[in-house]
Amino acid sequence: MRELDRWTETTVINPLEGAIMDADQKGYEETVERIQRAVRQKVLESYRNGQKARDYNLAGEGRRVMLRRKLAGLGLILAATAAVAVLGLLTRPR
Repeated sequence: MRELDRWTETTVINPLEGAIMDADQKGYEETVERIQRAVRQKVLESYRNGQKARDYNLAGEGRRVMLRRKLAGLGLILAATAAVAVLGLLTRPR
């Protein structure tokens, strides 16, 4: 989770905070798009890692290890989904 927290801070929070502080609408929108791409990429990476873990498990790895990996991947997917939802709320016109 520390790795996810570091990734979220450097990829989502810091760029978004900088864009808000600059108050440049175009720069803000570009930052939001860049963050959304990064979140999508992280979710896809997590999904692919889950697929690899499943395939590895089918080749003989224990069920407990597979379940642990699935849960870890699910946590990352849920965190990334929440980040995208927050970005949607922050970028909604007022």
